[in-house]
Amino acid sequence: MAIHSQSRLEEIINNPGMYLPARTIYCLKAYVDGINSPNQTDVWDYLDGFYDWLLDTFNHDNRGAQDEIKLILHYMSNDPYDAFDRFFELLDEYKEGENLPLLQAIRERPFDFLPQRSIYALYAFFWGMDMQAQGYFDAIDLSEFEGWLQNQFENDSSWYKIIMLYSHDEFGALQQFATLYTEFSSKPGPASDTVAMV
Repeated sequence: MAIHSQSRLEEIINNPGMYLPARTIYCLKAYVDGINSPNQTDVWDYLDGFYDWLLDTFNHDNRGAQDEIKLILHYMSNDPYDAFDRFFELLDEYKEGENLPLLQAIRERPFDFLPQRSIYALYAFFWGMDMQAQGYFDAIDLSEFEGWLQNQFENDSSWYKIIMLYSHDEFGALQQFATLYTEFSSKPGPASDTVAMV
């Protein structure tokens, strides 16, 4: 059964490490965009076996790296932006050039899908898509929250950009989101986001 978007956001606010590959505002944005994505491609079916292939490729003994992100960051590049490119290079090698159209589109036009061109945002997007595809909850509509923020800060940018503008870094911005969203959702009246029925 789908969970109301406000409840899910409260869960993420209370335990971001359970939902996001990195505790940043960009991962939250990518996760929400994945949930709201019209693409119903099963990325995990396409990536089936990729983790085991990485273990073999890197001669890794399966200790200390629980996912593809950590393996790529450990063996290929410790820069999450460069690791984005390394992910696609490794995937090309693993799939011998076979491309999933969605992944090819993300590779060629990352900012059409992601708020940041990093391996963390990429996986947050995948995880959000997976949560929606499995029916855990419906699309999350942050338009009311965004409108509230735009009024509060007299800025017509998107919600995550406004928060980044008034935060020290992307990590602090996630905490700032929690504070602002809690304030927004406690306002009387229709000051809470709704579930978009899919």
